[in-house]
Amino acid sequence: MNEYVMRRVLLVPPTVFIISLIVFGSIRLLPGDALDDRLAEAGVPAEDRLKIRADLGLDRPLVEQYFDWMGGLARGDLGDSIFSKDSVRTRAWRALPITVELGVLSIMFAIILGIPTGLISALKPGSFIDLIVRTLAIGGLSIPNFWLATLLIVLPAIWWEWVPPLTYVSFVDDPIGNVTLFLLPALVLSLRLGATVMRMVRSEILVVILADYVRTARG
Repeated sequence: MNEYVMRRVLLVPPTVFIISLIVFGSIRLLPGDALDDRLAEAGVPAEDRLKIRADLGLDRPLVEQYFDWMGGLARGDLGDSIFSKDSVRTRAWRALPITVELGVLSIMFAIILGIPTGLISALKPGSFIDLIVRTLAIGGLSIPNFWLATLLIVLPAIWWEWVPPLTYVSFVDDPIGNVTLFLLPALVLSLRLGATVMRMVRSEILVVILADYVRTARG
């Protein structure tokens, strides 16, 4: 066990290094330049664009840019956004409460959906209800979240001319508005986890129900 843990720990540095190369390379080596496109749309002259690139360090060799980026990442300095000019770290901290709330609600929905359906499916194995629950679980595992989320936004807008709220409001200011805002995203994100919970609950309950001591007690 200790050797296994040690091997995993030793794999962390090369894994992080490879992932950092992939992330950095995908940003720097892909065709196109977001900064130049943005500045060109704003009508910034070519000379000023070169100066801005130099200020951002984008005119330096890629190797130097990579190590500068890794150094900032190690210090927690993620730089400034090219578009908003705000600190990336500040923007991340600003979005953290929203992300946490969405994650917590998704887990809650997954538990609420997964445990009861798994229990019902296990208590009626082979029944029509079991077939429906297992089919829904397979759908929850296989349907892409982004596709389902798009449908849940587009179809109500077409059929009932209803669009979910898009402006964020905090729970403190408006609890009902906040929950309404997160309802659809949390529900969509919970489907995959809820399907996994349902399958696990069903499997574990079936193991217990079919155990020899349970069948003996019931007989």
